[in-house]
Amino acid sequence: MIQQISESVEKVLRKHPKVKGYHKIEFWATLDYCVLEAHIFFDGTLNISKIHNYISEIENKIRDELGIDNLDSIFLHSEPIEEQKEGIIF
Repeated sequence: MIQQISESVEKVLRKHPKVKGYHKIEFWATLDYCVLEAHIFFDGTLNISKIHNYISEIENKIRDELGIDNLDSIFLHSEPIEEQKEGIIF
């Protein structure tokens, strides 16, 4: 299941023109709720306000793509691409 979730999240991220990559997709599930966390790379020169808007868009698209009813929280962390030494780079 985590592989399918990771592939779906990557699909959403690759479609967004400002996303440069990601790492550390994690997913936790209990009987009542699920939580998704990911670190997303952006150009470090982007305005933080714009990045916040992009993160909100991406969260909504991930929710739509996954279609998990009890997906309670999505935590998306933005990081500058320039400092990345690990992860998937687009």
